[in-house]
Amino acid sequence: MRIQGEHILHAFNYLKRKRGMEGLNAVHKKVSFEIQDIHLEAMYPFDWFIQSLKSISTFVNKSGYSLPSRIGYNHVHEIAFLNSLEKEPEPIQALEKFQDNWEIYFNFGKIELWNKQECSVEIYISNYTPKPEFCEYMNGFLTGLLMVPCQQKEATVTEVKCISKGDDGCLFELGWG
Repeated sequence: MRIQGEHILHAFNYLKRKRGMEGLNAVHKKVSFEIQDIHLEAMYPFDWFIQSLKSISTFVNKSGYSLPSRIGYNHVHEIAFLNSLEKEPEPIQALEKFQDNWEIYFNFGKIELWNKQECSVEIYISNYTPKPEFCEYMNGFLTGLLMVPCQQKEATVTEVKCISKGDDGCLFELGWG
């Protein structure tokens, strides 16, 4: 399983904003790769991303949402991913574009959109190694996806099935409007 470098770099940028160079230097000692060698569009082992989330969690105070969820949400606000969505105002169309581009951003697993309704949809992600941090990250990422490019003032994302808890995949219920 591989993931685009921008996800790893975004996690470290989040840490730098919250804890400065002291936090970066401390986490750098805990990961098994060189942060400066990560490039935005290159693909890296998924475990590097999980290592990053786990290590950063020890340096950033958690309040309310989990750190991976907050990083996922903030990632949507700051990455070029928004350019590919072109601020799509319709959530279903934005999520379909996300599905079409899944392999560009996450080089593993499969994503499916189920039960498309006017103000809700289910997203099913399967065929990947269970990592609870990734599930939390996706929860925040999907929330950010609805609220930023789709400009929804209210959005809910609930994970009702989880591959990390023994299910065949992760099922997220998304609602808006």
